Amino acid sequence: MKEKYIFVFSLATLYFIYSIIHAIWIYKKPQSSFYRQLAVIISDIAAVSIGMIAAGEVGSFFYFLYLWIILGNGLRFGEKHLYIATITGILGFCTVFYFSDYWRSQPFLSSGFLFSLFVLPLFYFILVRRLHKQNNKLIEDLKKTEFFALHDSLTMLPNRAFLLTKIDKMINNNKTFAFLFIDLDNFKQANDKYGHDFGDQILKEVGKRLKIFEKQGFFLARLGGDEFAIIINSCNKSFLEKVATEIIKELEKPYNLTHKISFLSASIGIYCKKNNEKIKISDTLKNADEAMYIAKINKLGFAFYDKQNSLALQTA
Repeated sequence: MKEKYIFVFSLATLYFIYSIIHAIWIYKKPQSSFYRQLAVIISDIAAVSIGMIAAGEVGSFFYFLYLWIILGNGLRFGEKHLYIATITGILGFCTVFYFSDYWRSQPFLSSGFLFSLFVLPLFYFILVRRLHKQNNKLIEDLKKTEFFALHDSLTMLPNRAFLLTKIDKMINNNKTFAFLFIDLDNFKQANDKYGHDFGDQILKEVGKRLKIFEKQGFFLARLGGDEFAIIINSCNKSFLEKVATEIIKELEKPYNLTHKISFLSASIGIYCKKNNEKIKISDTLKNADEAMYIAKINKLGFAFYDKQNSLALQTA
């Protein structure tokens, strides 16, 4: 009999160590596979079940550990795993009752455990489901808050704060990139003529049209008002000329909204930040804005900023 207990305790210890190793692994790698998570649940329940067999009457204390495991795994892995842990636990405990002479000799105590085995987890089901619903709502609210903190609520494009963070990161990493400053021509006239609601619809439509260029891996943003920006990971002049031309053509298409037609154009200032060039974020916007201004007053469509001669610009 002593050898039996030694064997059972040894096996329970191995299960316990195995469970701890898995738990640590998943804690450090929360995106572990479903089967690895399931292995933790099964091994934990098995350890509790074997402990009850080995400890006899004292094993009743393991039941609370079982409930804690059910709740813990449910909160850690989600509602689906809560069901799996419960079913696995019930099967494990039923096996314990069936094969253990001690528990089978105590029908009253066994019946009480079996009854609580099904009733108490129901309470935890309700509790965990509520916790999950509240947690999911908090997560969704947090995601919305984070999204609107970095995105424009009208066009859903990244906002100025997001753009500045992007530029700062690229400058710190010594990346080569082109910054396109886009300003809508004639927007103020359309906005004054048809009203702010119509102006908002135009800005939304502009955002949709610019999103076409996201497929090429460009970073888009709305600076505010009728100003937009695009970051391109290239300073190839011919490529940038082609992109700027395509953007202008896309934005010059008629805006037929709420039975009102408006025709706009765009002026684009292009600043290229070369690799290892030392520059501030504010200078990036300032240089591109300066190039855009020259393009607008000279009706060039787009213009490049010339670093050597501040206002000496190259145009296509």
